[in-house]
Amino acid sequence: MRLTTYLLSRLVVSGIVILFIAIFWLMYSNHARANQEIVSASTAMMRILEVQAVGFRQGIGLEPRFPDWYPATQVSLPSGACIRLLDASQRTLNSTCHGKVRATPEVPAWFQWLYEYQFGSGEPLTRELTAHGKTYYVEVIPDGDVEVALVWERTQLAIILTTIVVSLLGAVTAWSIHHAISPVASIVAALSELQGGAFDTRLGVYRFTELNQIALACDSLAGSLREEQLKRNALFQRIQTIQEQERRMIALELHDEFGQYLSAINANATALCSAKDVHTAKADAKRIQTNVHRLVILVDELLQKLRPHPSSGANIEEMVRGLLKESAEVRIENFDITLSSNGSFDHIPNEVATTAYRIVQESLTNAKRHASAEHVEVLLHSDENVLKISITDDGSASAQQPIKKGFGIVGMQERAAALGGKTEINFNQGKGLTVHAVLPYSKGTESP
Repeated sequence: MRLTTYLLSRLVVSGIVILFIAIFWLMYSNHARANQEIVSASTAMMRILEVQAVGFRQGIGLEPRFPDWYPATQVSLPSGACIRLLDASQRTLNSTCHGKVRATPEVPAWFQWLYEYQFGSGEPLTRELTAHGKTYYVEVIPDGDVEVALVWERTQLAIILTTIVVSLLGAVTAWSIHHAISPVASIVAALSELQGGAFDTRLGVYRFTELNQIALACDSLAGSLREEQLKRNALFQRIQTIQEQERRMIALELHDEFGQYLSAINANATALCSAKDVHTAKADAKRIQTNVHRLVILVDELLQKLRPHPSSGANIEEMVRGLLKESAEVRIENFDITLSSNGSFDHIPNEVATTAYRIVQESLTNAKRHASAEHVEVLLHSDENVLKISITDDGSASAQQPIKKGFGIVGMQERAAALGGKTEINFNQGKGLTVHAVLPYSKGTESP
């Protein structure tokens, strides 16, 4: 339903209610007025007859005249009403009627029924009079049709005036409402543009405070949507950049590491084929074996980076233990890993567990390949709403050599920041690095 239609309908209904209240009030007041006229006429007639009943002798041998009906004809009566004098046996002694002063209007059937149903009409007023030891009755009988007609005549004007006022008020109100809410069309159009992705859309200043509040809310929404769009675009670009970096990293590793080892294996194999003695052949075979082993380690590291983390049914402690087990299966001389854990890890959300897994994975790769570490210690600690991770190695890194923030370190920091946490990398006493990660989470959200 349109707002204008709703408001106008409410106005019309209110006008109709007011009109009916006015009609009932006029009916009541006019009925009371008609009754008062009947009472006044009856009272006047009673006083005239009472004076006649107790009248004095006007002369010797003359009795007072009772009833002298002439004064009754001078009593003011409502239009169409009659007055009569009855004896104790209800026999009419005298009567007179007041003719209709003027023609009465035709009364609608619904109005006459409503008036008679509510108040009745034409009901006589009877009063008792005692004179000369006899009982008489004075009765005033109004004309019900005349009473209803007079009430209708007086009510007609109120109905006409009320109808005119309500109509004019409705017209003025309709124009005012239409003028007041005309800016709503521009607001709706702006919201449609926002829905279509035009987040630069802005609304102007409006005359009314409520519309200004809506406009400010729409502008704020548009600004928020625009900001989120920019963030989404930036995130998309970042994802594209990360994908390109991953591909470039894999390509470099395949070119540098694989190429180097494959070239060495090819050279050793060629030398093996032309070896003059067993000792030389064994040495070439040993070198081939070493290079193949290193290739296996490199392939395993690449697979660990590319494969998804373990199934979501495992908690972070089980996931890290599985990662360490896979690293231990690839034989590297003078390299071992230990894991310590403290707290419960069953309630940690899956996205937090995934980030922790990737941080540990990247730290192990850096320690093995770039720092030449011999020992790595992983510590997991969980309290009410924070997961803390520490990966400490005894590699070659030291405070005298600045850390080159490559893709792996930046990736760890960005993963933690996305969850509202942080990742710090500190030098150990002597040599080696420690990666500290703090990942907050909500305990109410369990890992799916």
